[in-house]
Amino acid sequence: MSNKLLMFSIVLLINMCLSSCLSYKTFSTQGDKIIGTWVLQSMDVDGENIPAAFLGGKLMFEFGDDGIAHFTSPNGKTESGQYKVKQSRIIDPSSPYDEPLKIISLKPDKLVLSMIDAGEEIIITLIPEKDALGFTQ
Repeated sequence: MSNKLLMFSIVLLINMCLSSCLSYKTFSTQGDKIIGTWVLQSMDVDGENIPAAFLGGKLMFEFGDDGIAHFTSPNGKTESGQYKVKQSRIIDPSSPYDEPLKIISLKPDKLVLSMIDAGEEIIITLIPEKDALGFTQ
């Protein structure tokens, strides 16, 4: 009887853990962590750091949980496209042969990406929009 009670308790405990884990959304993957609006902080081009203020205003990247990304330039023009995060890379599923963005670092307060343009590596540092309040427009 005590073995059955122990087994029942273990099954009940596992069930409770699984149900609480499934009901609480965790951000365990890069695809989940990247969701949100990010503002350009700086770019490194050919080893030279360029602060966002020198680029004419606020540049924003918004990654939606629907797989759609939006890029807004300082003049307010917005471009949209599909994205998918796979093996530390952000790819455009509709253009599989395009060079993907490489995720160098992804933390709650900073996203660092790398891209290749005309053979040069460009490092892009972004911060969450909420942290960029008061940022140079």
